[in-house]
Amino acid sequence: LAAPALAGGAFVREVGLGGDDPHWQIARFKGVNRSQVLIMAQTATARPIYGVGRDGRLPRMLAHVHPARRVPSRAILLIAAVNLVTGLIFANQFEMLTTLVCFGALIGFLLLHASVICHFMWRQKSRRWGPHLLLPLAGGAITAYVLFNMAHNALITGMIWLALGAIGIWFVRIFGRPQRL
Repeated sequence: LAAPALAGGAFVREVGLGGDDPHWQIARFKGVNRSQVLIMAQTATARPIYGVGRDGRLPRMLAHVHPARRVPSRAILLIAAVNLVTGLIFANQFEMLTTLVCFGALIGFLLLHASVICHFMWRQKSRRWGPHLLLPLAGGAITAYVLFNMAHNALITGMIWLALGAIGIWFVRIFGRPQRL
């Protein structure tokens, strides 16, 4: 472009958000965009809840599909409630919230490395030691190092969260319907 500064103004005029100040127009556009992404993320998170409810591992009421909209409405409302409560609890603790999310991701990566080893080395009896044992062990060691060097409060909160999840799994195993594969 011959005048890059004018390109932003042309973009704002094309978007047609109104107002004279391009900064406000772009801010409004970004706000709408973020809202759409949050709605999509919430719906995507509700779909596994719907599936687990449909399979009987969570209450079947979560498997309800709205007749007109054809979306898992009750699962979406549950995720919305969890998001709202989490947002209110961590409203002034952004650092704690982000470290809790990191804790969950790191636990997930540890389980991923362990599952690669279990699947290939024990179930498949693989002889490929490098990709099926050594690399997952190295990745797991790095992940564990990062995990155990997190902030102390994040580790305590993450362990409480992990314990609540384990209690939930135990509760479903004891009182839930048997899994049919």
